[in-house]
Amino acid sequence: MTVTSPDHLLRDAVKRHLAWATEVSDGRIGVAAENAVVTLRGYVDTQAEVFAAERIARKVVGVERVLNELEVWPPVFHGFHRWSASPPR
Repeated sequence: MTVTSPDHLLRDAVKRHLAWATEVSDGRIGVAAENAVVTLRGYVDTQAEVFAAERIARKVVGVERVLNELEVWPPVFHGFHRWSASPPR
């Protein structure tokens, strides 16, 4: 029998909600959970996705706080994209 901690359940719930959401790109957002605090890390295409991912995570039952460490990639400078083959690691 596998014992699943509440943090794992919370992390998985947030991941599912993000995967179902049409407002965010799936696959480049990492989710961690510890003591009802969810941390979002990774890269998204727009600032709107940064805000949407945080809003979605906050709505998940059991989430008390969201630390949003998402970054927009490629970064935008003065209205122009600085294109690169891939985001930094």
